Amino acid sequence: MAILDAEKFLNSISGIGQYSSKLGRGQLVEKIRDIHNFERLIKELRIISQGTSKAKDALVTGLIQLKYIVAVTGDDTADFQIIQKAQVGIGLGLSGNEVVKQAADIILKNDNFSSIIPAILYSRNIYEFIRKYFQLILSQNYVIIFILFIHVFFSNEFHPFNSAQFLFLNILVDDFAAYIMVREEPSQQLLKEPPLSQKEYIITSEMWKNIIFQTFFQIMTLCFLLFMDLNYYLNLDDFFSGFYDLNQGSYLWNVRYTICFNCLVYLQLFNILCSTCLQKNIYDFYNFFWNKAVFLIQIGFFLVIYLIVFSYFGKYLGCVQLKFGDHLFCLVLGIINIVIFIFINQFSSNFFIRFNYLKYTFSQK
Repeated sequence: MAILDAEKFLNSISGIGQYSSKLGRGQLVEKIRDIHNFERLIKELRIISQGTSKAKDALVTGLIQLKYIVAVTGDDTADFQIIQKAQVGIGLGLSGNEVVKQAADIILKNDNFSSIIPAILYSRNIYEFIRKYFQLILSQNYVIIFILFIHVFFSNEFHPFNSAQFLFLNILVDDFAAYIMVREEPSQQLLKEPPLSQKEYIITSEMWKNIIFQTFFQIMTLCFLLFMDLNYYLNLDDFFSGFYDLNQGSYLWNVRYTICFNCLVYLQLFNILCSTCLQKNIYDFYNFFWNKAVFLIQIGFFLVIYLIVFSYFGKYLGCVQLKFGDHLFCLVLGIINIVIFIFINQFSSNFFIRFNYLKYTFSQK
């Protein structure tokens, strides 16, 4: 039964009735009287001929009652309540009246329904950006909080990062990362993904896997830099030449903290690149770097600016001058971060399903 007359459709489902809301307070909600027959019909129904506003209203009401996500179009005043009832209301810019346009969530300016496709594409791209930013900001915050806690717990020295360095890290993540992520062109692959369900979680198990492993690697790296013996890391020739004075303990601590901060900047830069990948994919090195070529160029540009700022204005960040080998060492650790991310991405994320939270739900109008 692919085609059904509007009047026969309404008679089959016994129309719409008003029932007391489960929330109480004397509220009434509209429901299909014969929802079981409606559920049976909707599986085969494709067209309602000679459609009326009542039949359209019944169709939308029944689909919402069955927990479907409903999008509906309208151009007449009679469609006002139907557009408000649906989760997504679509108005027609040319033939629709102002009342419908005010109630609609999306307005098709050219009355062309194919325009819905780019609207869906860019809407999903915005949702992907929110997820990517969540993945980045959570991994960064967990790392900084844990490092500060560990250092205060095991050391009597001052904390490794000052307020200026925290401000710089916030600029790096909040401004630069958001800028390059939001400018990412939407992928046509987004249209192939199924619609979001009402039980969808904003932070998925795949994202949790990336967040946890990114956090673990960065914490282990920074702990190594904070608690390692500098005598084994720094070149002994520099001690004898006077570049690093063993008698100046406070200076050595500043060197340690500067290397730690410098490494954290490199790790966060490459973490931005890793955070642009949300889904489980089987990457090889060539495809990974080719697909992210634009991000690599932007990250490289920011890295050059950072090196200039660090060299000439590092003292305002509470940093001391480092050698080229120190920067190269931190850069290698940042690259290792990407390699580990690609390696971890090959494994299943089923274990991390239990960490899901921030459920996404569609609010009723």
